[in-house]
Amino acid sequence: MEVKSSTNNLVSESLKTSIILSCILFVSFTIGILFPLEIALDKIISLNPLPKYYFPLFLLIGLILPVVIRIENNKKHPFREPLNSYLILLVAQILNEITYTLIIGKATSVIVGFLFTLCRLSQIRKIIIRTKENGLKRLFSLLLILWSINIFNIFFNRLLPLINHQTI
Repeated sequence: MEVKSSTNNLVSESLKTSIILSCILFVSFTIGILFPLEIALDKIISLNPLPKYYFPLFLLIGLILPVVIRIENNKKHPFREPLNSYLILLVAQILNEITYTLIIGKATSVIVGFLFTLCRLSQIRKIIIRTKENGLKRLFSLLLILWSINIFNIFFNRLLPLINHQTI
């Protein structure tokens, strides 16, 4: 029972986090407080685009692999809840990125990606600590590495140039 309660909390936390981040982003983008940041990030993105393999790699390892494992282990409770919580947060990020990129521009994906990835890293750490399944620990360790690479990339290739005023 304790494991079920613990993992259900993960799903509940993911839903709450997704809603809170989505609301914060909606308000921020709607009132335009991030507009100067978006302009600067847009310049940085144009000068330093991501490699062509970047999104396919994250799509394959970060989304498709967990979905396949979730489907294959549909009946196994230890797999269901941690994967559900992970996928809820990831889908919320994808929906926010698509929405704001289409409405405002590609620079919003940096802001959305940064915020959601920070939350995801915390979430994955909790899952690794709480799970007893070795298969899940390996999967989430791989995902921890993947999303750590993403946060480092965002920091060094998007935010650091912004801080250093290289393109402003």
